[in-house]
Amino acid sequence: MGKIAARAARAAVVAGTFAAALLCCRAAHADRPTVSVVPVGGEKASADVRARIAQSLAEGLIASGADVSAAPDEATYLLRGRVEIEGRSYTLHLEMLDRKTGSVVASREDRCEICTESEAFETANTAASTLKAMVFKRTGAGGASGPAAATTAPAGSPAVASAAPAAALSPPAAGSVTAPGASLAATAPASSTERHTTLGWAGVATGLAAGVAGAILIGIDGNGTCPDYPAKACPNEFQTRTGGIVLLAGGVLAVAAGVLALVGKI
Repeated sequence: MGKIAARAARAAVVAGTFAAALLCCRAAHADRPTVSVVPVGGEKASADVRARIAQSLAEGLIASGADVSAAPDEATYLLRGRVEIEGRSYTLHLEMLDRKTGSVVASREDRCEICTESEAFETANTAASTLKAMVFKRTGAGGASGPAAATTAPAGSPAVASAAPAAALSPPAAGSVTAPGASLAATAPASSTERHTTLGWAGVATGLAAGVAGAILIGIDGNGTCPDYPAKACPNEFQTRTGGIVLLAGGVLAVAAGVLALVGKI
């Protein structure tokens, strides 16, 4: 009986370790700040161009590891953009705002001289990734913003001025048009984030279950299989150690894959 109790205790320790890892992963994921892309403005840009730039901004955020929210009211930050077009040159103004205070946390201006629309969309994608990295590096994982807003601009171009808090949720400047397509483009990538989250938790849950099952199999290995015999008199014993080790190893790998999916690394 002492041997059985010891193995059961060992299985309980393994299961507890998996449960603790699950809780830590959930807490870490819940603390991550989210970003919502608001419709892109621009007097000379067509609704389709603004929508595709909004899509590129959201994709750039996701590629850099940010969680993109489809609901602006629930996001930690708002990414606001405006595009200016002169012939074949594009100028993109971006601002990352703290949703609660309305203050500009960071801003940047990027130019794409004599380029195609595809190159302009790539510029927007890269600019969103860079701005996200600036903001998250300054504020840390918890999302608490510092006292001053950071502004960057390419050489020879004016910096984007910080906006007043009330401007955070204000409509685009007069003459610009907010098209339904732009809003849809900005929120569409959220489904990709949701899929990553679902797959991540599924992997963690599956790994946890496999780990517990493996620990149980390891714990009962060598125990008698005869309910009517004393433990030492039973001629047959459970031979489950190998299967338990396989399940335990598979569980660890599944949990690791799930964690990577949750933090946006895969």
